[in-house]
Amino acid sequence: MYLRAKKLAAPKERCREAHVPDSVTFATKPELAQRMLERTLDASLPIAWVTGDTVYGSAQLLRKALEDRRQAYALAVTCKEQIEVGSVRKRVDQFVQALARGDWQVLSAGAGSKGPRLFVWTRIELAAPETEGWQRWLLVRRSLEKGAKPAEMAYVLIFAPTGTSLEEMVEAFGARWTVEQCFEDAKGEVGLGEYEVHSWHGWFRHITLSMLAMAFLTALRVTEEEAVLKKSLGRYSKAPSQKPLALPKSTHLLIFQ
Repeated sequence: MYLRAKKLAAPKERCREAHVPDSVTFATKPELAQRMLERTLDASLPIAWVTGDTVYGSAQLLRKALEDRRQAYALAVTCKEQIEVGSVRKRVDQFVQALARGDWQVLSAGAGSKGPRLFVWTRIELAAPETEGWQRWLLVRRSLEKGAKPAEMAYVLIFAPTGTSLEEMVEAFGARWTVEQCFEDAKGEVGLGEYEVHSWHGWFRHITLSMLAMAFLTALRVTEEEAVLKKSLGRYSKAPSQKPLALPKSTHLLIFQ
């Protein structure tokens, strides 16, 4: 749970009334994220990418912790973020201004409600990390030009195995949109946001049980969909000269928003 500094600065009696443990001290959102990540990685859960917005991307200690554990990430940063290319160090937007028009590619960041989410993308290789077999990049996203409206830019720091393609980076960062859909689904189906609690334990119980209920519904839905798909594939494979289709592979992501 993220508690603002001024909340923890309130008289201890108020914190105790809410059953906030005395050991709880202020921690920034990136610090909380790092703790969650360390517990997740220590539990050997498979994670392909860690993605997040500028709050997390601008936290150098968080990025270093992920690099030390050889964990790929795609973390957004602001235009003021300083990066090093070769022996030159300056702001990310200053490097992007020097790119040629032919350096950009139109790629989809995933399916949206109105079709593919198309943007123009490019990447710049950054100073190599100490981790052998891994590389850092700056991934840049630009909105498609629409009349006189200026293009919107987004900047993403990438840490991934050497040889990772631009398409893989775009797909990983584009998966951040799924977090909003997950929140909306959980709020609508299991009441994730409908808590009216007055204690530390009450909040954690509500969130934990809501997530458990959502996980159960998701697993149930996937099981039913796979059963229907396998039944359809069984009929499909009986037809001559037809090859059975493979079930889609799952992607493991940890997203911070």
